[in-house]
Amino acid sequence: MNKLMMSVILNVALVCGLGYYHLKTKQQKKALPATASIKKSDKKYNVAILTPVTHPSLEQIENGFKETLQKSGEAKYNFTVFNANGKNTLLLAQAEEALQGDYDLLFTIAQNPTQIAKEISQKKKIDKPIVFAAVSNPVGIDLIANRKNSKNNLTGVEEINDFELQIDLLQELKADVKNILLLYNPSSEQLESDKKKLETILNKRNINLKTVEAYNTNEIYHKLSSTIEGNDVVMVLKDNTIVSGLEAVVKLCNRHNVTLLATDLDSPERGAVLGFGVKEYDFGVHGAQKALQILEKDKKPTEVPTTPVTDQKLRINAQMLESQALKLSDLDIFLYSFTEVL
Repeated sequence: MNKLMMSVILNVALVCGLGYYHLKTKQQKKALPATASIKKSDKKYNVAILTPVTHPSLEQIENGFKETLQKSGEAKYNFTVFNANGKNTLLLAQAEEALQGDYDLLFTIAQNPTQIAKEISQKKKIDKPIVFAAVSNPVGIDLIANRKNSKNNLTGVEEINDFELQIDLLQELKADVKNILLLYNPSSEQLESDKKKLETILNKRNINLKTVEAYNTNEIYHKLSSTIEGNDVVMVLKDNTIVSGLEAVVKLCNRHNVTLLATDLDSPERGAVLGFGVKEYDFGVHGAQKALQILEKDKKPTEVPTTPVTDQKLRINAQMLESQALKLSDLDIFLYSFTEVL
């Protein structure tokens, strides 16, 4: 038998052997029983989301949470969103409904919903896990003061506001700033604390801080229109009341040629010339990762550490530069485009 014929026979035998191997492997795979991972994909969790009001930043947190669970979780997730639309009495009722309902976990967005949920869960002795997002100083406001307490059913994602850096950036962009008007809702303990921090920082820099209080969105236009004159900057914090009515703030800042500085990255898309903060979506992503550990890894909330989102950025709305009294050259805009220019 010549070498060519021998080579053909060997190749045919090899192909037949490989075909038989793949056929047997396929048959064996079909015969295998369902594995634990396949069974787990049939697992379903019901998750309640409690949000105080509707505005883009909070919606980003909600979307980040939902999409991360749907993409990264092995189980199936059903979501029920409770939105209080800025009404505290409704928020109380919704928090109680979510905690007593057929939900495996409650995700709370911002401080007020989180504190209310904690108070109700303690009062009614409900140990349902609660994951919070975008809450400043959770230890200081006694949300997670005792992590060793097995009855503590909360963990979450902390919000850290770097006001020193924010004012540094403002002074780099607007060196002549002398008077800042802070519009805020004083009913929040955290916002009161933020106001005091700003006062301390601005006093050291010889910048005057004037405050205007608005308890609901329909007060914003009237309160601000009578106080905006004589100020170089209007500043807005992570304040759900004010951010919900931001259009009124933008309108007045444009009319009076005043710079609007927001402590979030979504407000520039709505007309603020400057925004400084983190991507709100990331709060939802981090919150979902903690929920996965609790629901799919069977960890207790006390075993899942609270962590912050720290990747802060500056955002500039170049279309608002002239109307809000901020002067940047084309070169400046090009350089700042490495942060984000709209």
